[in-house]
Amino acid sequence: MLDKSIPYKNIYMIRGPVKNAADPVLPDGYSLRMFAPGDRDAWCAVETSVAEFPDIEKARAYFEKDYAPFADELPRRCVFACAPDGTQVATATAWWSKDGDERLAMVHWVSVHPEHQGKGLGRAVMARVLQLFETLEPGRPIMLHTQTWSHIAVRMYLSLGFRPLADVSPIAPRSELPDAIEVLRSVMSEEELRRFADCAVCAADYLQ
Repeated sequence: MLDKSIPYKNIYMIRGPVKNAADPVLPDGYSLRMFAPGDRDAWCAVETSVAEFPDIEKARAYFEKDYAPFADELPRRCVFACAPDGTQVATATAWWSKDGDERLAMVHWVSVHPEHQGKGLGRAVMARVLQLFETLEPGRPIMLHTQTWSHIAVRMYLSLGFRPLADVSPIAPRSELPDAIEVLRSVMSEEELRRFADCAVCAADYLQ
């Protein structure tokens, strides 16, 4: 769940191309599957459950605008983790973005239903997304956008090789890293915060 008790600040993170991505690890009874026709509302339900959207209708509007035009890509790129009863309870998407002639791999909408958090499902869908990028966007750096409200996820992204982007740039137009670091002081240990701040990089280090 988003931690809205702290101020919201934008964070962009990046890592190098994936090589030999690790297999996902799931709790007993859970499984992974790819998006299939008819899964729109399941995706909307997961995203709304973590307050990424205020209601299902807003989530549907986003989906119809940004994902529906690429319906053929979703079964290749959107991952679900399913509970033992088959219900979709977590998701992440191996998407892309364009910056001029530069094509970037982009992680989209990593979310886990609150009733199923703390089981490693976020890491599992992220592991599968990294495997997909290895095939779908080979040799490309991978980016994601997150925020201080998702500080638990930020720790996971760091452990998966992502590093915060320090500079405002065309690929990180709303970067607020210095302000984000100050906000995170209230929810991270000094060691965690130092590790996070010290590994910051510039976009030019990856886009050459």
